[in-house]
Amino acid sequence: MKKFKLSVLAMALVSMLGFTSCLDSGETSNTGYGTGFFRVNNYMGIYRLTSPTGGVVNPLNQSIMEGANANSNYTFVAYTVDWDTQEESSESLDATIVNLWYVRDGEVTSAAPAESDANAPVRDVNFNAPYNLTGENATAMFFGVDNVFLPIYYYCDKDLDTDDQDEINEELSKHQFTLYYDANTDFTPSAMTLHLRHYITDKDDDSDYTLSNFNYQHFDLTSPLDSYEQKYQTNPSRIIISFEKNSMNGNYENASESEFSINYQGVVDAYESLEDNDNSNE
Repeated sequence: MKKFKLSVLAMALVSMLGFTSCLDSGETSNTGYGTGFFRVNNYMGIYRLTSPTGGVVNPLNQSIMEGANANSNYTFVAYTVDWDTQEESSESLDATIVNLWYVRDGEVTSAAPAESDANAPVRDVNFNAPYNLTGENATAMFFGVDNVFLPIYYYCDKDLDTDDQDEINEELSKHQFTLYYDANTDFTPSAMTLHLRHYITDKDDDSDYTLSNFNYQHFDLTSPLDSYEQKYQTNPSRIIISFEKNSMNGNYENASESEFSINYQGVVDAYESLEDNDNSNE
């Protein structure tokens, strides 16, 4: 039987899903703790989570999963595993979900961004959440080599009632994020540039957008990566996220163009290494 694949990616690369033991009254507990991005499977209200390397987590507390895939088929969770009740060699684990963060899907469009495609800058794009990573160590923010999770920091209406979940959901649904690219101008032999744009539907120009927020935004990069390979017969070494930035508020005054560079070749190499190791263990 293959070793449970849930923790392999992190242990080898970024400690993304590595398990740690907890201490209880001075004694080591056989409880493991992990975090990571998962694909959500919901069959008739029964949820299960699949890791980037194929391991499966079955949430013991199913109620916490309700709505987890409302805006994306992915989520980010923290969880615990009781190793006294199951085998580490299993490819499927029963786990208690400690915390769950929703992921929202963004769009990818094969066109250069136009001025009308955005009406608000963002505060920043970086990998500080959840792993305090840089673009040089980006594997934990990918699900395979085609799907990336960008932590996007931005501003909401400061009058948002943060105690009203319905109002929060309504506000978040107004914030749309799209990656634009033109293969003729945004691709070079070494890098692929994707332009992130932020559009707020029904934006009120009289509102004060100063309430800081961030979302894990999922983007499927299959289309631009395929276009890049058709042009250069290889993968880009780097993916550059170009975005309009204002670190003070959600207005364009004092905004500037900024970039976040991702070592994409490192992501490809990491997954190829995992696949080679997995094949050697069969």
